[in-house]
Amino acid sequence: YAGPRVLRVSLVSANGDGLAGRFYFEAFSRPAAGHPKNSRIHSRRGRETVDLGCETLDLDWFGDEGEVVVQLVQFSGGKQSRDMPAYELRLPRDVIERYTTEASGRLDVCFGSRHFSMAPLAKQEALQRKRRFQDVLLPSSLATMLFSRLGEEQGLHVPSNAELEALQAENARLQAEHSSLLMHSSSPGQREPPACS
Repeated sequence: YAGPRVLRVSLVSANGDGLAGRFYFEAFSRPAAGHPKNSRIHSRRGRETVDLGCETLDLDWFGDEGEVVVQLVQFSGGKQSRDMPAYELRLPRDVIERYTTEASGRLDVCFGSRHFSMAPLAKQEALQRKRRFQDVLLPSSLATMLFSRLGEEQGLHVPSNAELEALQAENARLQAEHSSLLMHSSSPGQREPPACS
């Protein structure tokens, strides 16, 4: 057993009339092997071409996949499960193999590179993405009970969803207060507070 190889998908730039706001790309193979790979979140203002910085997404590749799917997903700012794909590109295995053969052993990004047009997704197709985030085998109420019990056995407190949301709200409030204090205490020549990491 040789195991999977790595299929590297490079993202160079994006443009088009339907491209607006904040978005990211999600790539996966079908049939799926593992979780989809996501790019960073990008923004587009106006009609500019967005430089994606040759970001790479590495997919496990066994060689028996039927296709690779790349989706442009609109970033909602909330939970990833709420983000909706707007456009999709499907590349069959034989096309992938032709491009990888072309690029093999070459350092120049031009080899194996192509410009693609993505097709808009119908709402029903976009909603199928949400199924991935639904836990069919273990309902969330049962999972919460199981994790709480395991945590108690180990002497750990596992916060509930309500506790987690309250902590996140308190954290956001404290970060805003911290930024405000930095602004008031900074020297007159300093416009913005230093970045916190």
